[in-house]
Amino acid sequence: HPSDHVFEVMVESSFTWTHLPTGTHVRFVRRDDRLPQSWLRTRLPDRVAARSSVISLEGKRGAVVQRWNGPPHGYRIRLDGSTIHVDLPAEHVEPVVADVLQARRLAELAKQEKRKSVPQRFLLLVPTPPPTPLFAPSADEVQAIESAPERRRPVRTQRSLRPRVWT
Repeated sequence: HPSDHVFEVMVESSFTWTHLPTGTHVRFVRRDDRLPQSWLRTRLPDRVAARSSVISLEGKRGAVVQRWNGPPHGYRIRLDGSTIHVDLPAEHVEPVVADVLQARRLAELAKQEKRKSVPQRFLLLVPTPPPTPLFAPSADEVQAIESAPERRRPVRTQRSLRPRVWT
């Protein structure tokens, strides 16, 4: 094994952060076989919300804007580099921390947030969940997709009168 090769340690956490303070940087994670999916999506906070997107948010990052008045607990999060806000259950959100000191500070802030009484007007109503949750494909499903034969499609040429070329 080369000494300069570095491994990225990846662990799926079973801890659910229900009281992250506003402004906390987070990443979106799967929980068991369920992928993170927005329960609501808006471009600006004052706009009417669109229905949930079917795209997975796994691995994306953002910052906590507001907390839900749960249970279930969750957050409105602004995606990094965007004006889009997504609403996610707390089980699909984990804070991004760089070192142990930052993790300890965040844990203390989360405890303080849990103890303090936040007026209802500052909490979001719990949104309606999407009609069909996203599930991660099993290893067998991934293997079946990857081993499926490729479909051949005709390629159009510059002139429609010419014969088609098959790839």
